Amino acid sequence: RWTGPGDPAAVRIDGEGRTYTVPRDAVALGVALRERAPQGRARVVGVLGATGGLGVSSLAAVFARASRLRGWETALVDLDPLPGACAEMLALDDAAGLRWADLAHSGAPLIGAHLASSVPTWHGVRVLCGDERGGPAPGVATAAVAALRSDVDVLVLDLPRGAWAATSLLASCDEVVVLVGAAPSSLVTLRSLWAALDGLPARAGLAVRRTSRYSCPAQAGD
Repeated sequence: RWTGPGDPAAVRIDGEGRTYTVPRDAVALGVALRERAPQGRARVVGVLGATGGLGVSSLAAVFARASRLRGWETALVDLDPLPGACAEMLALDDAAGLRWADLAHSGAPLIGAHLASSVPTWHGVRVLCGDERGGPAPGVATAAVAALRSDVDVLVLDLPRGAWAATSLLASCDEVVVLVGAAPSSLVTLRSLWAALDGLPARAGLAVRRTSRYSCPAQAGD
């Protein structure tokens, strides 16, 4: 029950023997709700490639799909600044739902439940990705990850190359899977990348793609 004009920037709600004062402005109310929402519900898994062309987005999608098949509410976030690749791979080009460009221009606070229900869905996985208008704008990615983390069980981040320098994204991960190839360039990059992961709270794992001309012969039992 809304009572009295009071502060023009706020309203009072009387109910169940208690009185609450909440912001009148919708954006301010959204921010307040987001700040009081449970944080850190999701297990956050980041997938990162030492070089391009290794199939990082495919691996991230496999992780997300496997998570959903186990009954966990799952979201996949495409953080590549180059737009549209993830959407095209998952055939989401024409799917209804919000993209990065929509979030950049909305001006509204990001609340997990609203965001998760507003993005495209792929086999039950909520997917936040870009389109021809662009990828994540500066600052929006961190806010979106924090919002989705409070509303799903597993959050898979398709991290862009160079993400090892973006400590805010890596710091949000509970686990990071680094995908490397057998080419010398991939292995050289791995040294810098692994040094960047050192000291972060995330548990790091390594996956090697052995399908190039640099591949080592398969060992017995592989």
